[in-house]
Amino acid sequence: MQPERPLTKPDLPRQLSAARAAFNTAISSVPLARFSDPLPGGDWSTKDTLTHLTFYERQLAERLWEQLEHRPRTFVDTDFMTWQEQNPIIRERHKHDSIQTVLQESRSAFESLWSALNALSEADLFRPQIWEGAPEPVFIPDVLRDDVTDHYPEHIENIRRLFPDD
Repeated sequence: MQPERPLTKPDLPRQLSAARAAFNTAISSVPLARFSDPLPGGDWSTKDTLTHLTFYERQLAERLWEQLEHRPRTFVDTDFMTWQEQNPIIRERHKHDSIQTVLQESRSAFESLWSALNALSEADLFRPQIWEGAPEPVFIPDVLRDDVTDHYPEHIENIRRLFPDD
């Protein structure tokens, strides 16, 4: 078995694009009229899942744009919460959003993340970052993988279970 080659800057947008394409395929399989239906095995809907993933895309995009624009960190009330604490808050805050709003916010968050990722230099992408409030240095490819690219598949399976005969 060959060792994995180190990641390069072009790898990150390619991975993000592939992961998002798979997620978009799953989302597009759900008729808009069923976006609020609970997914099998839980009480989250496709809409809830979309707002949840949008939160993590937007959060990372905002950190990257702060870095690019040399802005201080903008803290939000969920910053020092665990994901177990954040998720119900995210869901509650967006429960009355229209499906069209949720879809638009999702596209916007992804586009912002995509643009920031492409705008950062290779050195900045692969140098451990000190982010205010983070307990240890942050490696952007790890955050991208954990919060976004590997996060999509966790939810794709739940969405696909909505249509077990497909």
